[in-house]
Amino acid sequence: MLLSDLLLKYAASRIKFSGRSEGEYRTTIANLSRWMGREALLSDLTDETLAGFLRSRVRERSAPTARKDRQQLLSLWRWAWRKSITETQPRDIPDVPVPRKRVRAWHPSEVATILQACAMTPAWNGWTANEWVALVLVCYDSGERIGALLRCPLSGFNAASKTLLIPANVRKCGAADQLASLHTDTVAAIERTIREPRELLFEFPGCYLTLLRRFKAILVAAGIDVSGRKVWHDLRKSSFTLTWAALGKEAARQQCGHSQDLSAFYLDAALLAEFSPQQRVADVIARPAAVAERLVG
Repeated sequence: MLLSDLLLKYAASRIKFSGRSEGEYRTTIANLSRWMGREALLSDLTDETLAGFLRSRVRERSAPTARKDRQQLLSLWRWAWRKSITETQPRDIPDVPVPRKRVRAWHPSEVATILQACAMTPAWNGWTANEWVALVLVCYDSGERIGALLRCPLSGFNAASKTLLIPANVRKCGAADQLASLHTDTVAAIERTIREPRELLFEFPGCYLTLLRRFKAILVAAGIDVSGRKVWHDLRKSSFTLTWAALGKEAARQQCGHSQDLSAFYLDAALLAEFSPQQRVADVIARPAAVAERLVG
């Protein structure tokens, strides 16, 4: 059986499996086929074959790419084994170590600059500077993913209570609704975008990639360095980190709707240190005074 055919069965068995996810799996299968010099088969899924493929991916692309390929191929293989489509299962596929970079969130001063850039943006297909400003502020206040906000109904917005209800069906994994609190400034920004009744909170006239491309262009034109930045997701990290600084770890987890501690991926240590009322470790641990005196002398 071709791996591409197995993917069709796998996708049909999933409750939530987006077209984007299926496309990523197809790309991984195509890369494996290219490496093998022919179309990849289910029978090609062996420990030795995958180890060789992953080594080549680390060499030619990157460790994060290889880890993503590993996860997808193992998901297909294990599912095929559980469904008795194959009699073998992975036993010793080495993990791909990926060095973890420092988490970078947008600093509030950077967000202010971003908002200024948005406010100066000419209208495009009915999408005005007001929409850009409101979208950035909602991301900042709620800590929600950009994809969920673009699918969030306008009915979830309550100006009186200064809240936004983001229903489970538009959120990643769809486990639960999320009720986000909004600042008065954000409420006013949203109200400026409501010129006529509509279904969604934000109705961008294009796909997500167009939104991302145009948003990055705005920031670059304003002199904001976006290299290496996940511009929308870094706003989510800002919300997480600043909530932690003000209200603690559990509040930050709830703010972003995490079911477990994901601070290793969301907590900007430098931003936390600047805004947290807690003292730094270096300032509270006992100092080697005798040694310090000799160094000073």
